[in-house]
Amino acid sequence: MAQIVGLLLAAGQGRRFGSDKLLHPLDDDTPIALASARKLREACPRDIAVLRPEQTTLAALLLAEGLEVVICPEASAGMGHSLAAGVAASLEAAGWLVALADMPFVQVATLRSVAWRSFSVVKKAR
Repeated sequence: MAQIVGLLLAAGQGRRFGSDKLLHPLDDDTPIALASARKLREACPRDIAVLRPEQTTLAALLLAEGLEVVICPEASAGMGHSLAAGVAASLEAAGWLVALADMPFVQVATLRSVAWRSFSVVKKAR
């Protein structure tokens, strides 16, 4: 049976932050994007991170954490391109749980609730 796939959108520019905010450490020294990825991994069995081509350091961290990495060369054209790249890499999914890499404080329980409620709606629609 198809499953919900977690999509971690991490291809934004973060221009207002002044540096690469996704690699910025939280109080426990975990990079912001890695903390977000870990929560998503707990909520969904399969997860894909969408990145810009130059984000090689972040790609290595996320691969080591067990996420698949999809590179989106068109990411600078907007979040829709990143979302489309993640969906295209997982067309067999029953649905997608979209998470943003700069939101590390969303609770796992919240992510699970959204994923399973979405899955229930998809199952009922079929």
